[in-house]
Amino acid sequence: MNHDELIARLNYDAPCNGDKDRYEAARALRDLVRERDELQDMLTKALGLHLDCIKERDEARALYNELIYAVASKFPGESRHETALRYIQYHEMFQASSGCDTARGEPT
Repeated sequence: MNHDELIARLNYDAPCNGDKDRYEAARALRDLVRERDELQDMLTKALGLHLDCIKERDEARALYNELIYAVASKFPGESRHETALRYIQYHEMFQASSGCDTARGEPT
C-alpha cells in the first residue's frame, strides 16, 4: 500500500464515528508520514550536495595530477609538487622581469 492509498483508506480528515483515540492515532500517523517524506527529501538533497562535492574534488584532483605529472622529473630532494611550484615561480619571475604578460608570455 503506498502513501496515497494509506491516506485514502484512513480518511485522516474525517472524524472516526466519535472514536477520538482512533482519530488522534490516524492524525499522528499522518504527521509521521509527512515527517518521513520531509526527511527523505532532505536526505535526497544532502546526498545530491555530497555527490556534487565528490565530483568537484575528483575534478580538482585530476587537474592537480595533470599539473604535477607534467613535471618529467623532479628535482633531487623535492617532491613533484615542490619542483612544479619552483618551475612555475621561476617562470613567473622570468616573465615579469622580461616585461612580458605572465599569463600569455607576450610583451606588455
